[in-house]
Amino acid sequence: MFFAALVVAVASFAAPATTPTKNDLADYYEPGQLCVCIYFEAEICNDVVFIGTYNNWDSSNPASMAKFSPLEGFEGWYYVAVTDTCANIEGKPVQLTADGSFSWDNQTGDVASWELVAGTVNIEAGYDGESNLKGYSTAEPVILISKYFKNHKDLCSYVAEYADYTIRLNAPFCAGADGTYYDPAIIGDFNTWSEGVAANYVDETTFEYVFELKQAEKTKAFKFKALGDTDWSNQIQLQEVDENGNPVLDENGAEKWYDNPNLTLGDETTISIDYSAGRFTLCVEGTTDVEEVVVEKTAVKTIKDGQLVIEMNGKLFNILGAEVK
Repeated sequence: MFFAALVVAVASFAAPATTPTKNDLADYYEPGQLCVCIYFEAEICNDVVFIGTYNNWDSSNPASMAKFSPLEGFEGWYYVAVTDTCANIEGKPVQLTADGSFSWDNQTGDVASWELVAGTVNIEAGYDGESNLKGYSTAEPVILISKYFKNHKDLCSYVAEYADYTIRLNAPFCAGADGTYYDPAIIGDFNTWSEGVAANYVDETTFEYVFELKQAEKTKAFKFKALGDTDWSNQIQLQEVDENGNPVLDENGAEKWYDNPNLTLGDETTISIDYSAGRFTLCVEGTTDVEEVVVEKTAVKTIKDGQLVIEMNGKLFNILGAEVK
């Protein structure tokens, strides 16, 4: 089943001169392998890699990823073949930068940018300007047309600009069920979304977490999660409200919350973000097993070694949960 937006968009594609069939691809993959063949309407000037479940979405080493190759006899068409034992195969193309580095900002476009020619794959809306390609079938080649890359970015003429950024975050307080406190961490294209990075320091006056990104590329995306969270299970969430600022309820009458969105670096190099009214996914008031845990950031006493020190149940703790003597 595909989104209606995809069906409507199909007619706007300029068809390639010659389109390969399943039989044309028979010699380019082994039985049981996933074969993906794509016609890129946008100009390709760097290597295009296929990242997905077959390599656990590991973006740290582009050289280890499967690379698309030109399909002989079919101008503009590229193919890749990978072995994937995952029950629900996912994957997407990403064009590398001129220096061979990987950036999620260089992935293919949103749902409307795709046309399915043959094979089985679900094309679902992802973050702004992105789409997720899920449910590939290894029973037959998947043949697609890609009209543009994320946000219509022209990767062949793009010249990166860099700047030093200071990002100040007023974060919600987070205590886990075991009484452990969690600092927020920043994660994004600047580190290929590989692991959250701790704040450089905490402002002693405002108690904001201050992150400093040196010579980060403009237009790169970032967001926040809990420090040490490796599976995206503990993100900052924000409450959905209506035009009057009232909480929006779901069909069961529960308040609706959503993960903090991807934000983008730009010309403003000092960025202030107030998520103090938000919450962490795993640190929701009323779900903790720790007796009388203070979940409001109102007991701040001082700064110690660059971290907040708070009072809980008559004792002082640093933000990592260790008792302060």
